[in-house]
Amino acid sequence: MRAQRFYTKEQNGLTQPWKASTLFNNPPFSDPLVAQFGNRFLECAGFDFAQGILLVNAATDTLWQQALLARFPVCFPRRIAFLGPDNTPHKGNRFAQAIFYGSHPEASMLPKFRKVFGQLGPVLVA
Repeated sequence: MRAQRFYTKEQNGLTQPWKASTLFNNPPFSDPLVAQFGNRFLECAGFDFAQGILLVNAATDTLWQQALLARFPVCFPRRIAFLGPDNTPHKGNRFAQAIFYGSHPEASMLPKFRKVFGQLGPVLVA
């Protein structure tokens, strides 16, 4: 299944609407963009989208990620092998990731998030 909307770097997802029933957000991992996307996810969850996933490097010492940790469930998966442009695994990922689940309380799929993502690594709930 493909996304209904996909924003490229040139379209700047920070300036685009995030109105959707579901959202998958894999922002640039560099500062300050990752913090800006993380903060927008925090602000929009449950309002602009009913449920969403935010995939970022684990940076639990940052203020923006501490705010996410205080509010949303998170999975800390084993090291992810990302795919390159040719769909082959990109070797050498040196960073741990965090997968946050944000939702409107009435749309919560927390049990399913825990079941599915718990297979990848520990799931912690605020």
